[in-house]
Amino acid sequence: MGLFRIAAAATVAIALMPSDANEQKRLYERAEQAVAWSATFCERNPESCERANSIAETMKRKAQFAGAMIYDLTVKQVGQIVPSTAAIPPLAPVSYSGAAEVYGPAALDRGTLQEADLLTPWTGQGPAEG
Repeated sequence: MGLFRIAAAATVAIALMPSDANEQKRLYERAEQAVAWSATFCERNPESCERANSIAETMKRKAQFAGAMIYDLTVKQVGQIVPSTAAIPPLAPVSYSGAAEVYGPAALDRGTLQEADLLTPWTGQGPAEG
């Protein structure tokens, strides 16, 4: 559905573009001026940009504090519910020595999978007839 909306919006935008070469040139010049005017806003209004930067920095610090607080409280709460992982014994190491003799030399690359395990029957039998 989103792709259809994008296609519809693009079609409307293209349809609204002027056909006359002079109108196209005027539209291009106006768009160019609008981009230049927007790009130089901070040069023309340094006080506004400084204030906006100050507000953005304040919001950034508040967001970092909120994220850290949520993380800390979540870790503290989960730590009370879930037992510590220190009590869980480590897994025994897995040894693949001798796998090449039992399953063939390629066994080290694929673990203990057999040839039948590596087949992918869900991909189909080949091209459809007809």
